[in-house]
Amino acid sequence: MLRPEAAYRPYTPERILRKEEGALYVFFEQGESRLKRSFRENGRNRDNGPMLDEIIGITARIMEDTTSRVTRIQIVGLASVEGGVQPSRIFCKFDAMNILLDISGAYGAEGWDDRIRQQPESAVLNLRTLTGCQCYCSPEAEAAIRQAIAPYPAAGIHWIDTGDYHYISKLWMEKITVPFALVLLDHHPDDQPDAFGSGLLSCGGWVKSARQQLPLLQAVRWNATDVPDGLPVYLSIDLDLLSPAYAVTNWDQGSVSLPDLLACIRGLQAHRRILGCDICGGITPAQGGTSCAYAGNRNTRERLLEIL
Repeated sequence: MLRPEAAYRPYTPERILRKEEGALYVFFEQGESRLKRSFRENGRNRDNGPMLDEIIGITARIMEDTTSRVTRIQIVGLASVEGGVQPSRIFCKFDAMNILLDISGAYGAEGWDDRIRQQPESAVLNLRTLTGCQCYCSPEAEAAIRQAIAPYPAAGIHWIDTGDYHYISKLWMEKITVPFALVLLDHHPDDQPDAFGSGLLSCGGWVKSARQQLPLLQAVRWNATDVPDGLPVYLSIDLDLLSPAYAVTNWDQGSVSLPDLLACIRGLQAHRRILGCDICGGITPAQGGTSCAYAGNRNTRERLLEIL
């Protein structure tokens, strides 16, 4: 807010708000409440994309700054003389961007890719033609994934396909610029040494790779939330932690209930600043997925989306 909230009331058609120096402005189509990255108005292009990216970038830097005393960020929308005289009816809160990596087709089977496309700020990255990436990631595939996610910050919710691709967590964590802790909620520790001496990033060894290669990673907590004081958190969740009653994956699974997982996340949110989050786990048609499994997985994803 550029001024105290009370200074913007009452919201009447007669009130004209002048542009403030240094303010970042984005535009709505007249009569619309959904913010779009770009639209054409009166034959002119008004591209919201760069401005939205700047706002998201500023917000991400504030969230990553461990010395920041900012406790609340509020982004408001008001009608202006340029966009129609009626006041805005909907105020917007900052929502984390949802990035979905479609590699195996599991999300398509669930319809989850279409669900993410409905989110106000989202991107679905089509990597279905990528090879050399299942469980072990070749250098070529690693470079392709890095290129695909390059425009997006670590802040946000990252849907990274099935557990076969959990190593993508490390690529998101590489974007973090402050000391942090990893909280891994997973049936497996993913901290194995390289089985073949190849140095390939893998779904079973990405945590070890991260510990060795990311100097800002100060602590790893596997299925625990006792993070050292002062450290923000990157949260990584594998649905194979859950009992098959709540999710069906292509890996052996744990016995955690969905309510217990949600309670753990809420507890972490209450006591630690979360820099970003990724979620993997699921099953493809080729791995024996069924309509019942897809429905259950989607329900669990919906519950996670509600609180993250």
